[in-house]
Amino acid sequence: MAKIKGIDLNGDERAALEKVWREGKSHAFRQRCQMILLKAEQRASKDVAKQVGCCEVVVNTWLKRYREGGPDGLRTKAGQGRQAILKEETDLAAVRRAVQNIRQCVGLAKAELEQDRARRCRRSCASSTCRPVLDSLRSCRRELHSPYERLLLIA
Repeated sequence: MAKIKGIDLNGDERAALEKVWREGKSHAFRQRCQMILLKAEQRASKDVAKQVGCCEVVVNTWLKRYREGGPDGLRTKAGQGRQAILKEETDLAAVRRAVQNIRQCVGLAKAELEQDRARRCRRSCASSTCRPVLDSLRSCRRELHSPYERLLLIA
């Protein structure tokens, strides 16, 4: 049988970890805190992983990070994840221009945004990236009835 990798928390450490566990904003951070609290009860990594819903390697990795950095070691480091396609500094003007020009039809606004984005960086704007802008436009959306009306808006 494998040796259980555990951690001994004194009263203050446990109280601090329970506090950040309750007040943590991110589900992932709270889940990591829960892993450490369960490991402090001398449970096996396999049991903790089963309860939390991950694998035991992940439990041991976060246990190591907690030993090295305390509760702050359980937070996701800055710069992790995919970079945003739209940047507020560079794309805000294009989004506002598209909204101003084509306020009546969300589909045309999205198409104009995609064309502007493609001109600048040769990548199309993913619909999930534009979703917040498009959702805000849905309240004033109306469908255009004829191709002539569409041409008037584009011109």
